[in-house]
Amino acid sequence: MNSLGAQAKVGAFWVILQQVTLRGFSFVTNVILARLLFPEDFGIVAIAMIAWEVVRLFGNLGIGAKLIHQQEEVNEYATSAFWLNVIVSFVLAVIAVAVSPYVALFYNNSLVQPILILFAIAFFVQSFGSTHLALLNKELAFKKIVLVEVVLNVLSKLCAIGMAFSGFGVWSLVIPDVLTSPFKTVAFWVLNPWRPGFRLNTRYWKNIFRFGFNYLGADLTRYLSINGDYLIVGRMLGERSLGLYTFAYNVANLPFDNVVGTMARVAFPTFSKLQGDLDRFRAFFLKITKVTSLVSFPLLVEVLVLADLIIPLVYGDKWREAILPLKIIIGFVLFRVFSSPGGQVLFALGKPEALFKFNLIQVPFLLTAVFIGSHYGIVGVALGMSLVLVAGSLVLLGISIKPIGLNFKTVLDSVFPAAVSSAFLVLALGLFKELLLAEGMGSVFSLAVLIPSGLGVYTLILFMFFRKDFSFLWNLVWNEFRARFFVLKKTSSSGVV
Repeated sequence: MNSLGAQAKVGAFWVILQQVTLRGFSFVTNVILARLLFPEDFGIVAIAMIAWEVVRLFGNLGIGAKLIHQQEEVNEYATSAFWLNVIVSFVLAVIAVAVSPYVALFYNNSLVQPILILFAIAFFVQSFGSTHLALLNKELAFKKIVLVEVVLNVLSKLCAIGMAFSGFGVWSLVIPDVLTSPFKTVAFWVLNPWRPGFRLNTRYWKNIFRFGFNYLGADLTRYLSINGDYLIVGRMLGERSLGLYTFAYNVANLPFDNVVGTMARVAFPTFSKLQGDLDRFRAFFLKITKVTSLVSFPLLVEVLVLADLIIPLVYGDKWREAILPLKIIIGFVLFRVFSSPGGQVLFALGKPEALFKFNLIQVPFLLTAVFIGSHYGIVGVALGMSLVLVAGSLVLLGISIKPIGLNFKTVLDSVFPAAVSSAFLVLALGLFKELLLAEGMGSVFSLAVLIPSGLGVYTLILFMFFRKDFSFLWNLVWNEFRARFFVLKKTSSSGVV
């Protein structure tokens, strides 16, 4: 494979390493926080985040995405993007502070106002490093990004635990991330040698806004597609129900965020560099789809089957009401896995307007379904949201693969091995679980047996019936790990590094 392919592999390795390290640590700390805090605390932060995400999306404007997509006059675009980011972020931070009391009044919770103000301050500080971050992403320099994000996230989580133990309540979920914002900005300046000029380069703003308008539209409508349920649950069912629902949504999406989110970070800059070579573009798309399905499907299925054992044992009995919504949402996430690269494809091809139009059509259906479902509690919301987004995922997949000359059959063929092996996993895991529970085995022993057994069944089916895909996954994971870890260890010990 050429140097771009090698860069993509190295980038994927470092992002995966980040996810394994950071998500593992985050899982432990989130369990601790879930036991120390209450659903209401998470619900208040979720309400503030709903309002804040709207402001943050307007600050995005596709500026970073345009810089990653841009292949000519990069330095001039970067300077233009830097000053545009700072100006827009300042204006939006001021607006967020101004509207914060009205948001608090709308949700009838006074804590929302100071939380929004803290988010606004952190947002403005981070704007000074956003261009440097975009340039690091553009060059697939994920190793540098990973080192910064892992260190600062670990410090943030440790601070959150300390604050929760000390009785700070909801502030344990807010202040640590705000405190790490300036350190992240400084780190990106240190790691990327580029420096902005003093000219605004406003002549480039028109191109940025042209790209950014549709990017912003796509992002805003995607936000409503993903967070419309939060808006309605927070308003109609209250903080506690929102806390339970966001918990269910986040746990259901853990495998997606760890696997598909990881691939997406590498996919967009790689797709952007391949936009002139559709053959390699298609090959990379199918490889991404295959890898994400092979890795994430068994993880999702294990959470689906074992949630009624995992949630009370790990998080506590106060989260039991989230189990059924969690299982429903996992059904949607399974479809989201192989349709998610669609947005990256459209952005890389310079067609954000297609995603904008798609989300614009989907949002009314989603909000209607969630509103109707809210009359039946968070279970109804989960069901209404999932049904609409499953259909939407399939439509988005069709829209995104058409410009690159792929069809549904080719994409479905790439996820078929993971789907069939996961179906066997569901049957085996369900049977094993019932047998262990019938014998009166406790949750700890049952999970200790079921989790590795389920993954063993999945691997065995893959090995027996889909040998080529098994070898593909094994070689990808083992060869990359061996190449990065053992070469790094060897060169370090020999004094080369």
